[in-house]
Amino acid sequence: MAYHLVLQTVHGFGQRLRAWREGNRFDLDAAARLLGVSGNYLYTIERGVHAPSAPLLSRFEEVVRGLSFFTAPEITRRVPIVSWVQAGRFTCYEELPPAWQEWTDCLCPDPNAFAVRVVGESMMPGYPPGNLAICMPGFPPRNNKLAVAKITDGSVTFKTVSFRGEHPERFRFVPMNPQFDSMVVRREDVVWIYPVHGVVSPCGG
Repeated sequence: MAYHLVLQTVHGFGQRLRAWREGNRFDLDAAARLLGVSGNYLYTIERGVHAPSAPLLSRFEEVVRGLSFFTAPEITRRVPIVSWVQAGRFTCYEELPPAWQEWTDCLCPDPNAFAVRVVGESMMPGYPPGNLAICMPGFPPRNNKLAVAKITDGSVTFKTVSFRGEHPERFRFVPMNPQFDSMVVRREDVVWIYPVHGVVSPCGG
């Protein structure tokens, strides 16, 4: 009986995990990055081959709550501000400069959130230079939503990102300013891409 209950629990979580992933339109790799595990491990859990670990169960519940970050209760936290130049220097979140000179308060579900100071006029008039884009490295990008990304040529971009449709293997970065053109980038040419939780003015407006 005990073995049956354990097996039922394993399969039950695997089905819930898959339903959550497909409902949010995450592929295995995106969901695995969000949960801090490998895609292969996630695949075995969805099939009921392996039982989920306690840390994974805890992380899953945190993510499920956090993914509703536009409507769920949020926590005010102090996050570091990086310049556009700094953002272009690192290749992953872990490489962010250890010593911060500026901070800002924001409402964001990602404990690793940070802010990038916007430059250029491609997102005018909605997001003028100097605004702060709050990035969430613990979450996958959302289709047709704001994101900050670094490309393999070292450039950084802040635009609306689209990655479904005719060419899902590519990211299309769409500016708000009609004087600027959209940019299409292959997925393998994107070093990192983080969704934007929100954009605020330096004075907190």
